[in-house]
Amino acid sequence: MFVHTHRASDLKSDHLQNQNTILLVDPVINNGATIVEFVKRINRLGSGARIVVITGVAQKESVAENGPLPIIGKGGTDTGNRLFNTTRPD
Repeated sequence: MFVHTHRASDLKSDHLQNQNTILLVDPVINNGATIVEFVKRINRLGSGARIVVITGVAQKESVAENGPLPIIGKGGTDTGNRLFNTTRPD
């Protein structure tokens, strides 16, 4: 199901029923505040769904270690190398 909203309050509980995963798509994330509001709204509505954020551009402050949307890397390479495939697999 696709739901286009302008603000988090546009999201209703019936939009979340029977959803296992919710994709939040924002072409540009500047400070992360809008995405955080959507995540809070989804949680307030009682959804136990997994939330995935998709963006084309995110300002580094929004995904910094202490930012509103921190990214935690895993494995032996950094996130940039994995995103841009700049390392060779062994």
